[in-house]
Amino acid sequence: MAKKKRNIRKRDPRVLLSDVLPYELPPSFNNRGLYNFMNDVHLRIEGDDIRARELDASTAAMLSITLGWAVSFPAGTSTGGDAPLTGVGGPTIATIPFQFNVRHRANDYRTLTVPHPAAQLQIVDFYKKNADLMLYYTNRSSYSLRHPASIARYSVVRDWLFEDNLRSSDSIEMHAQEYEWLRSYFTYQRYSNVYKFYDSPEYRKFERKYGYLVKADVAKCFDSIYTHSIAWATHGHRLVKENIRKLQGTFGDDFDKLMQRLNHNETSGITIGSETSRIFAEIVLQAVDRDIHQKLAQDGLVQGADYEILRYVDDYFIFLANPEKRMGVLEQIGRSLRIYKLHLNSAKEEGEYTPWLSPLTVAKERTTRLVRKALELGRFEDDPDHLTSPYVRAEQLIVGYKSILLDTGVSHLDLANFALARAERATEKLIKSSRLSIASHADVGLEKQRSHVHAMVGALIALLDFVFFTYSGAPRMSPAVKVARVVSTVLRFSRLSYVPMHERERLELRIREELLTQLVRARRNESPSAVTASLVDCLSDMGDHYRVPETELADIFSFEESPTGGFLPPRNMNALLLFSILLHIRDSPDYRELRASCFEWAIALQSQPANDGQRSIVTLNLLSCPFIDKATKTTILSAYKIVDPSIVRAVTSSGREWNVNWESFDLYAALQQKRLYEVY
Repeated sequence: MAKKKRNIRKRDPRVLLSDVLPYELPPSFNNRGLYNFMNDVHLRIEGDDIRARELDASTAAMLSITLGWAVSFPAGTSTGGDAPLTGVGGPTIATIPFQFNVRHRANDYRTLTVPHPAAQLQIVDFYKKNADLMLYYTNRSSYSLRHPASIARYSVVRDWLFEDNLRSSDSIEMHAQEYEWLRSYFTYQRYSNVYKFYDSPEYRKFERKYGYLVKADVAKCFDSIYTHSIAWATHGHRLVKENIRKLQGTFGDDFDKLMQRLNHNETSGITIGSETSRIFAEIVLQAVDRDIHQKLAQDGLVQGADYEILRYVDDYFIFLANPEKRMGVLEQIGRSLRIYKLHLNSAKEEGEYTPWLSPLTVAKERTTRLVRKALELGRFEDDPDHLTSPYVRAEQLIVGYKSILLDTGVSHLDLANFALARAERATEKLIKSSRLSIASHADVGLEKQRSHVHAMVGALIALLDFVFFTYSGAPRMSPAVKVARVVSTVLRFSRLSYVPMHERERLELRIREELLTQLVRARRNESPSAVTASLVDCLSDMGDHYRVPETELADIFSFEESPTGGFLPPRNMNALLLFSILLHIRDSPDYRELRASCFEWAIALQSQPANDGQRSIVTLNLLSCPFIDKATKTTILSAYKIVDPSIVRAVTSSGREWNVNWESFDLYAALQQKRLYEVY
């Protein structure tokens, strides 16, 4: 039964579960533990102070690591007492974010960011103080197709497939809908994904009304945004230039400084991956929209008659009644962007007469029909005396998909994510049908049940063949997450009570084989990444029997053999890879050399500054990891000058979870929650 809805206006640390992390993180990594810690200790910013509640002897040490500087409670503070922290640093300290690369296009990478925990606290404080102004400044342009609408609410969303996990089909919180797991602090209007705009009545209306469509985008938008431009957007470019000293403490000035502090005081470019950065960019681009509208009106162009401009984040859709106005409109957009040090990407500009049916739209429609046709729920579907006999034609799917790519000329990289989404839904539909069929035929006998399960496993293996074939040509993060969700769903099915052990093993062996094939293939082509970590998380969820041998796992993660024995940490080692490795090997004695190399890297990381985000994240999670020996934890704590035996003992025995759930990691639950974090 759904819980009573709660309308929450000021949600302080709950923003940690929504707007601060990029989508492209392995399923083993989340912010639930940090959220719980900040709630438990009542960590908050109040003016020039940071206040917290002392829970026990470990609290001050944990706060020192979390905040990036040594802090303590004032003398006389009792356990359970609330007080301003004393020590080096303060609420406005600049931090170094943890950054990692993901493949964006065929020959392009994008650098994504996990803010330092102290920076995340600053984001919480900014939202608390400025949520209403953030809504005001993101609701000033009629061009915007995606902008905050209101502060979100909570409700329970039940997992429709296994009924014990949360699920939602929307990628961000849409206005008038509610979720318990939050994707965003705000609800959004008008579209949660650009493809929904393409499929909308609004898009079709403009196609009918106007004869020409131009598509353009801002070149390297987030990398190019100048943080000071937020003040220009909220107060006006000329006013800011003439009154720069008088704007301290304003919304624009505070947002500018926040984005700098998140990125070690950089003013050129903003961090990529978080919803906070997208809101920052939206405010700037809405100011550009207003300038464009005003200048086009001065040129005699009337919105709604001569043109319609719509913008989805940094992508422009320009509908024109007269194609000859194309260059003039684009030049005006370019001039308005340059005021904010932004530029159009001329290489991606394209124009077409409407109605325009793109090859990608055709390919998506054909893919939908292909998957639907290939999925046969089987004979006896409507016969009350028999179980269904599901069947999927893997060859039909694969050959049909190749034909779509050949006929439409669409790149596999552009279609793969959509095809995997269709296959994921087909997998869920098949399993749901099986569960309903078994439930309604409880008395048919064991032999018929096993015949049904055998057919089900064959159908799921066929879908897995298609899923891994499709993924193999597009080994990027979003496709990898969909592969992981299919895998976790199939594994969850294999553990149902009516699935015999030999059928479960049949599925598990095929999944392990396919995952290892993709991991080895990726190792030949590029360095291990968050994608590698995600696929290894899938293997970890299968249990001890399916662990990858030490030398093979070391090769997958690019460890090199040391001349003196053991392994050298890989050159591109980072927190995400470390956590996935440790979650996989756990406390098994078969991985001594690999584990030692991981610890060597983690200890070396302690030479980084205390305000380094990766150092803080790694430290917190290793201190809570039950598979790490006390000596290693003591060495890490000594780097923070935490050497008192009683405090060391309190910290290392606290058992607090941070970003990784070491003891009971649930791949399926993590990935269902990740549905609320789909890329925009």
